[in-house]
Amino acid sequence: MEEYKRSRNSQGRQGKQKLLTQHSYLLNHLLGFLCSGDRAAGRPAARVHFWAPTFKWGISIANVADFAKPPEMISYPQQVVVACSGVIWARWGMVITPINWNLSSVNVAMAVTGVCQLSRKIRHDYFSDEKSATASLEG
Repeated sequence: MEEYKRSRNSQGRQGKQKLLTQHSYLLNHLLGFLCSGDRAAGRPAARVHFWAPTFKWGISIANVADFAKPPEMISYPQQVVVACSGVIWARWGMVITPINWNLSSVNVAMAVTGVCQLSRKIRHDYFSDEKSATASLEG
């Protein structure tokens, strides 16, 4: 009976080990295919999926639509984040190999719309008060 248990346990371990080896081979093969980078230079691949930058266009389009809103409704923190993330990720899109033009272009658009919205808000908050104050003093 003891021999049967030992042989059964060793067969179970060998089967599990074989299964793990097959799974790890398959996983390594898929990851190698998906993430094949410049291995000669020792750099791993950096890939950005197509849909992530494509959906980011919605942020830029919403920011352009917000140009119709009054400047009082613009949020400083939100526009600073949009502008800064646009600058950072536009640079990243140009650094990775191969260059991801979709990622770079959407983030340039985000940076530009964020900076335009910030300039609207700053002009309204800091420069339009002087004109309205002088107009009320004259009138």
